[in-house]
Amino acid sequence: MVIGDRIPWTPVLRLHAPMLLSVFAMAAGVAAVHQFLDYKPSVAPLPFSVVGVALSIFLAFRNNAAYDRYWEGRKLWGGLVNASRSFGRQITTMAVAPEAEAEALRRFQRTLLYRQIAYVNALRALLRGDTIAEQQATLLDPAEAAAVSALENPPVGLMQAQGRGLTEAAVRGWLSDRRHVAIDATLTELTALQGGCERIKRTPIPLAYRFFAQTFVRAFVLLLPFALVEQLGVFTIVASLLVAFVFLVLDRIGDIIQDPFTTNYNGLPLAAICRTIEVDLRRQLGETDVPPLLTAQRVPGGHATSVLL
Repeated sequence: MVIGDRIPWTPVLRLHAPMLLSVFAMAAGVAAVHQFLDYKPSVAPLPFSVVGVALSIFLAFRNNAAYDRYWEGRKLWGGLVNASRSFGRQITTMAVAPEAEAEALRRFQRTLLYRQIAYVNALRALLRGDTIAEQQATLLDPAEAAAVSALENPPVGLMQAQGRGLTEAAVRGWLSDRRHVAIDATLTELTALQGGCERIKRTPIPLAYRFFAQTFVRAFVLLLPFALVEQLGVFTIVASLLVAFVFLVLDRIGDIIQDPFTTNYNGLPLAAICRTIEVDLRRQLGETDVPPLLTAQRVPGGHATSVLL
């Protein structure tokens, strides 16, 4: 995720360079023909004005839909932070045991909270198509880590294990029925939040929105020089490139932010969020040797821009 007040221009220009070169070639050709030949390749600018307004509205609608997905993804992960903290508080304050079983209770609490840390990291990996086997090995029992890694959806397996852990604690008398139900409700909330993330990940913006927006933008910027050359002459090249750059960037924004869980600079900082959850849960266990929170790192050449993944 990019934070700060500036974005490096070099990667943006590099991304759109092929299309901008095509627009430059088209505008230069139209301007040259108009300037040096008797044939005047121009059309009335009014149709392009109408199409430009309509295309702007279409892009704005598509980008708003993409941003809604981005913001919903952030709210879902905010919910995961809150639910994880609630789960940690419930496990460390609502589970009680006789003095003879105090050490067993502490191991139980540590197992469930470390499994919750593994859960959010497994969900991050699932959404990003990553693998975090090494990290899981440090948080889970080796047999459980191996079993979970073999599943198609590791977070579901970890949540199932959490439910079994709560049931075992209730059987041993560490949790009353009412407290068991209350903590299980937190697991249900976590499952619902995971389902929301999977819905965003697996249901992209309809292809028609993306395909036609991209097609119309490219056709518009390539034909635009014909509407400008009569009034601007050789300056058609500059005007066409500026207009093309604006429309291409607007089109690209919708593609970039429609997946909030991507690992590019515009994705949500899932690693930092997972680290926050880890620190909070380990503090709830009373641990003092916790890893540092992830901080933003400056993008080379970005000046006031930093990135946090």
